Amino acid sequence: GTFERLADRLATLRPGAALLYGIPGLLYCVDNNFQYVILGFLQPAELAVLWNFKMFATVVLMQLFLNRRYAWHQWAAMLVLVAGCALTQTSDFTLHGFGSTVAGALSRLK
Repeated sequence: GTFERLADRLATLRPGAALLYGIPGLLYCVDNNFQYVILGFLQPAELAVLWNFKMFATVVLMQLFLNRRYAWHQWAAMLVLVAGCALTQTSDFTLHGFGSTVAGALSRLK
């Protein structure tokens, strides 16, 4: 039945494969449990920016350790994500003297 198939499948797993997925899983568990501790030190908006940056860090780590490959448009999306995170943290970045702050203009688009 189903239990026997599951037992057979578990018996064929390699320990190295379990480590490749177990370590990131454990890190996500720790990260998710510390969210309330982090909220004691940061404003919710700052925490949201950090969580958006976590997506970029995950993509880079998956490429480095799990040999995941991404298309150019996926990397372009990650670049836009990182640029957006950076722009939300600055209030004095202007675009060649147009008179308005780029971060302020982008925040009005939400």
